Amino acid sequence: MRRVLTLLLVLAAAFAALVKAGEFGIGPVVVTREDEQKLILTLGDPRDEATKPGLTWRIPLLQEVRTFDRRWLHLNSKPRIVQTMDRERIVVDNYVIWRIADPLQFYKSFPTGVEKAELQIDREVGGSVREVIGRHSIPQVLTEKRDAIMEDVTKLSAASLQRFGIEVADVRINRTELPEGAEENVYARMRAERRGPRVARAAPAHDRPRDRRGRARGP
Repeated sequence: MRRVLTLLLVLAAAFAALVKAGEFGIGPVVVTREDEQKLILTLGDPRDEATKPGLTWRIPLLQEVRTFDRRWLHLNSKPRIVQTMDRERIVVDNYVIWRIADPLQFYKSFPTGVEKAELQIDREVGGSVREVIGRHSIPQVLTEKRDAIMEDVTKLSAASLQRFGIEVADVRINRTELPEGAEENVYARMRAERRGPRVARAAPAHDRPRDRRGRARGP
């Protein structure tokens, strides 16, 4: 009985040592935390599925492990110049909330790591920003339809990045600025466009239609 207990203690200690080594990526035990997802590559080829949180096994020397973040990640873009529907050039920057939804597809798309993925995300989101803003006028971009524009950019970006194993939760526009020297002209034109309908409704008497006696019609 004592020998059995001793053997069990030795086995438990050996397993604990293997698990501890697995936390450092050493040995046959693969430890996956809640905020991680891992692929096991056999001679450089990944398995069809990523590991789930907990323990799994690998064959040392024959198999290697690649670790990916399971959490939502944040990516800021650099300012870019975008043209609106009315041919105004504006400076826009944005941020993206994204995560790795399919580790296998993500690894196949970006075998060198997250840095290349972030470049692709910025490229795809930038294209979506240009496309959506290009369908709107400057007043809509600055005030009237800003929320709707961000929603459309998010949907378009999510669809374009899905093929890379990437899920996009949100694209937010941080800043929308007019290039230096153009701000006053654009806002003056916006004020004139807003006054236009009111001026037309309250046109002076000499511009209104007249009746047979020469009196102006309307208010």
